[in-house]
Amino acid sequence: MTGHPERATNPARIGQVIVLNGAPCSGKSTTARALQAQALAEGRTWLHVPLDIFDAMLPTGQVPIGDVLTLMHDTNKVISTLAIGSHVVLEVVARENNPAASTALLGVLNAVRAHDVLVAYLYCSRETALAREAQRPPRLRGLAERDHGRVDATAHDVAIDAELTSPSRAANAILAALDGAARGGRDALVKRLRYEARRFEG
Repeated sequence: MTGHPERATNPARIGQVIVLNGAPCSGKSTTARALQAQALAEGRTWLHVPLDIFDAMLPTGQVPIGDVLTLMHDTNKVISTLAIGSHVVLEVVARENNPAASTALLGVLNAVRAHDVLVAYLYCSRETALAREAQRPPRLRGLAERDHGRVDATAHDVAIDAELTSPSRAANAILAALDGAARGGRDALVKRLRYEARRFEG
């Protein structure tokens, strides 16, 4: 039988959660993969969950709001279930002045509120983000320009300049912060998102 030895000896273990927040093409995916590799070398397995994989399940076009809300609810259940016994790295974009997106992300953070959560903010210059985005498929372009400078940069436990910091060093810094003192990044981000969500509900 294969599997993580820690999980085999402690099946009731509560997983840790790392939230990578940043604009598109800020280095979140590359950092997540480096984090997985570094953690695995230390005997820890992390699952990488970019939230846009759930958005990609929806068809192109105007989707009824009820179906969108159902997907949001189901997404939170999936993440909560994964984190029961696994360590999870989430990729998010905490956009400012976007109440609907804030409401969705607030649900995600509430789904993991019982877990040990670290929030890392990743950033790079607009020029670097656009250069990275140019390597993406055409359907994914335009997001870096739209969101650059519009992502919350205040609510986090650690900030990483992903332009000047290599993915491996970024991963080491995040894992070191995870093993460090008590954190308040999740609660601070929840507070920011609640402010935006109230505008949506109103």
